Amino acid sequence: MATGRNTRQKQVVLSPDLEKFLTLLIEEQSATINANIKKTIDEALKPISATLQEIKETAATHAAKLSDMETALSDHIERITKLETTCSRLQSDNDDLNTKLLQMERRSRLLKLRVVGIPDLFERGSDPVKFMADFFVEALGDCFTTPPTLDAAHRIAPPRDSKPDAKPRIFIVKFHYRQDKERALKGRKGQRTFRGHNILLFPDVPSSVAKQRASFTDVKHSFWKRNVKMVTQDDDSLRVVHEGVRYVFDCPKEAQKFYDRNFPDEAMDGD
Repeated sequence: MATGRNTRQKQVVLSPDLEKFLTLLIEEQSATINANIKKTIDEALKPISATLQEIKETAATHAAKLSDMETALSDHIERITKLETTCSRLQSDNDDLNTKLLQMERRSRLLKLRVVGIPDLFERGSDPVKFMADFFVEALGDCFTTPPTLDAAHRIAPPRDSKPDAKPRIFIVKFHYRQDKERALKGRKGQRTFRGHNILLFPDVPSSVAKQRASFTDVKHSFWKRNVKMVTQDDDSLRVVHEGVRYVFDCPKEAQKFYDRNFPDEAMDGD
């Protein structure tokens, strides 16, 4: 016997009809299996497909909203740009109007003076205009030998306080001639009294101008202690003359910086 045995395989020969039948059977089974696989896959992918469809619809909705938002944003930017331009123009116009209004208000007060210190009720029973005209002769006799012509005279609010030590209300006096008003301003220097009461005279200026001038009070006091010549101009700027040179300051901070830079402080002065 040989060590290895060869196995002879027998080949089966099918009849043509049987071979055709087997082929049809295999194709039918393959089709069935493919259909079952496709059905299983479709059923498995159905929820995913639905979700994907929802995502597509949501994305489309968001894209439409985003497009609308971009359009609206572009429109808003354009409108805001126009609004900023308009606001800038209105601000400029408003500044010009405020400047003109201040100039008109100052012109309307050119002939007016404020008189401080006349006790309330001094003019009781008499015409305020005649009372104040006589006041200038009595209080500023070196400037007025005859009563000046006045167009109006009245006290201003607040109403008189009943307390004995209450400050008297201010008198507003309007002159008919500017020369008389300037004469009164020049004559206010020094101590002025009226029937035993100290009197002060000031130009009548708008409140904004008064606040601007008051803002220079502290630095003016510092300049005054250094004997620096200074004057507050009609444009509400402070002008000082230092070592023969004139300097103009539009705000108190600039004036204070100039003072600190050119004068030793009070502590060093005290030493």
